[in-house]
Amino acid sequence: MTGRLSGDPEAKTLLILVHGLGGSAISTYMQTGAAAIEREDLLCLRLNMRGADRSGVGIYHAGLYDEIRAAIADPLFAHIERVFVFGYSMGGHTAMRLAALDPPPKLKGVASFCSPVDLAAGCLAIDEPAKSVYRRHVLKGLKEIYTAMASRPRALPAPLEEVLRIDRIRDWDELVITREFGFESPEDYWLSVGVGPHLPQIEIPALSVLTRHDPMVLKGTLMPYLDAAPNIRTICLADGGHVGFPSNLDLGLGMEGPLEVQALDWLMAHS
Repeated sequence: MTGRLSGDPEAKTLLILVHGLGGSAISTYMQTGAAAIEREDLLCLRLNMRGADRSGVGIYHAGLYDEIRAAIADPLFAHIERVFVFGYSMGGHTAMRLAALDPPPKLKGVASFCSPVDLAAGCLAIDEPAKSVYRRHVLKGLKEIYTAMASRPRALPAPLEEVLRIDRIRDWDELVITREFGFESPEDYWLSVGVGPHLPQIEIPALSVLTRHDPMVLKGTLMPYLDAAPNIRTICLADGGHVGFPSNLDLGLGMEGPLEVQALDWLMAHS
């Protein structure tokens, strides 16, 4: 487990930021989010999911929240009294899955930003020809993680040369994820770890922030699941793209400040 820590080491509140698919603790939106919420009463961890630091230790998938749980349980944070988790894009899916299925006692609230909940629909959307620019950006990060993994003396789920030729997320899921984690097929993987059906199990305060014009995570694939989850406050914004938001954004929660500050203050008030 690795990441970037900022804020007051004596603070009793920890905020964990989780990156999206192919991202890392140093992704722009992660740095922007941490900077927005920097204050004296808060400790912030920008967490790297497995292998995202390009160390070659392995890879993660959309349902694997082990790193988040390990961070919360780390002795470094033994003094922490309450934890909140923010997830961007696929990181929000993973954070919501933790909150629904295996919430640690210290976890008091969770927020997702532009996050899918139906992995099959999400993969279908991003693999459309018109989304090639976005898809290749995600795949670039994933291929960097895999290349680092290939530099270590271990068995690979697929030859590096074959993975570097991948041009669709489905192919990544088929060649890498299913073989590495033992799923029968991409469809089996999406169905097994997709958080959508589990969202009603979330009992702590939760926010889902999405944008109407998100080119990667389509509103229509989210709402049937979010509408069925009573403890999730869903906010659909008219402005913004995928994990990109105007600086003067108002979430309509009665809070002030940048997006992350508004979300955190709302979760704190309701936890």
